[in-house]
Amino acid sequence: MPRADLSANRRATFIRGLWLCAPLALLAHAGAQAQNGAPALVGPPVSLISSATAPSVERLAWLSGCWRSEGGEAGSGEQWLPLAGQTLLGASRTVRGGVTVGYEFMQIRQQPDGSVVFAALPNGRNETLFTLLPGAPLEAVFENAGNDFPQRVIYRLEEGGRLRARIEGRRGGAPAGIDFPMQRTPCEALPPRPGAFQGLPWGATELQMAQRFGAALKLAECPPLPKGTPPAVGPAREACDHPTLAPYDVAGVPFRLHLHVDAAQRQLVRVALAWAGEAAQATASDTGWSDKHRRLRQLLVQRYGNPETTHVDTDGGLHSAVARWRVGDTLIELKSSYQARSDKSPAREQVGIVYQPVHAGEAGRL
Repeated sequence: MPRADLSANRRATFIRGLWLCAPLALLAHAGAQAQNGAPALVGPPVSLISSATAPSVERLAWLSGCWRSEGGEAGSGEQWLPLAGQTLLGASRTVRGGVTVGYEFMQIRQQPDGSVVFAALPNGRNETLFTLLPGAPLEAVFENAGNDFPQRVIYRLEEGGRLRARIEGRRGGAPAGIDFPMQRTPCEALPPRPGAFQGLPWGATELQMAQRFGAALKLAECPPLPKGTPPAVGPAREACDHPTLAPYDVAGVPFRLHLHVDAAQRQLVRVALAWAGEAAQATASDTGWSDKHRRLRQLLVQRYGNPETTHVDTDGGLHSAVARWRVGDTLIELKSSYQARSDKSPAREQVGIVYQPVHAGEAGRL
């Protein structure tokens, strides 16, 4: 198959992974989130699919499973038992500072008159019922116009695979709403896996990368090969069309994130963050350490402790600095350089952070 066809097929597969990566769900942690200063969001619900379907418990079977709160503390989220007996049973929990600060028991059930209701019992209080309205297959809107707040509880599957829970209505005479974005998570406790970068293990698939970073992740473009150049081979060869993301901010530096994958299995083998631009001129006291390098080094020291090796060098007007950490099976290298200019104009600076397995090439030799 020609190279262009291979690239197109991989790109299509990657994009499908972004859509399949997270069929999710939600909950109403209303009181706890409001106390935490959650932003008020207003506006009517927007359906992904415009065709309306009649209320039924069966069409909400996708809600069963375990869901974690995006940005929430570990243990925050909810779990729904599989559909059985015309009911879905759920429970939610909000953890803050290592302590459970909110919980809720929930039930979605078919009533004798055929209607479907969402029964909420937050923090042990009495049951409040919300009735399911006709709507799109990937959205559930429950309403109780007589409740103080909220008057509506909504579950909605959004583009990119995110499921958003929302409560909304009127509070103090003004429209108000709070969103609770959720991600699917395994219900069983899994043994910890060696980490590579941002919770991804070495060997992570493109699907796992899409789950972690969402639809903003794109595939890098492969540079054209000179005519007659044979393709590189070998199990260690990295694919040129790897997932990438920009900007990816670390300590105020707008990096481009590269998630390098091997060409054979397309699994994570190396992570690189790169930035290049202009910088203020160095002074004699800088001795090769730029401001960006200082900030990034300080951040890495806070996370991983002091580096195992450090090297600073000045060769004419070129200043460079390298620091390395070993964390478990991962080697982390911070490297920066800047070229001073004699005309007092801004220096050219490059900063990079690389994560790779300790056994990868020179990575094992600090």
